[in-house]
Amino acid sequence: MMPFFIIFVVFLLILHHFLRKNTRDQQAVEENFWNRERQANAARKKDISGLDYITPPLDRLPLNLNTETERQLVSLSQEKILNLTGYTNTDLKLEYGPANLETLSQCDANFTELVRLLTAYSQELIDAGQTQEARTLLEFGVSVQADSGVLYTRLADIYQASGETEKIRRLIDSANELRSISKDGIIEKLTAYLP
Repeated sequence: MMPFFIIFVVFLLILHHFLRKNTRDQQAVEENFWNRERQANAARKKDISGLDYITPPLDRLPLNLNTETERQLVSLSQEKILNLTGYTNTDLKLEYGPANLETLSQCDANFTELVRLLTAYSQELIDAGQTQEARTLLEFGVSVQADSGVLYTRLADIYQASGETEKIRRLIDSANELRSISKDGIIEKLTAYLP
């Protein structure tokens, strides 16, 4: 009975040690977060007019179906669009000041809408038998680092159908540059296209 008691006490001591260590680690993480947040809230406002805004090149994109998605895409092109995928609000406040957060958040929301519209409109083009036009649209999406797996695989389907498998390798390279959590899944799907 005595060895069991000693083992039990040792187990409790080890458990207590790890619980205290975990608590200290968690407190350090929280303290670091709140320190960054305080710094971010005190950051000075910076000029954001020179950021790399995305402007869909309407003169080069296939806009010939006259659908609601197309109209939304044209309308969205008049808005400021930024790809801020992978940045937290704290990151944005630290870099550009809290006064710009609302504007930057709207620009990022516009990017999310752009990705949605590119994906939807490319399907409409494919359904209308305009595969080359869909290709142009999808390639634009890749060029602005849209993080939609459907967008990448749809373009890979087009490349594969036209026998351009080397372009799928370039798609994988482009996907590797994404700052999105969906990056690994996109790369995995694209890799399945390769022989």
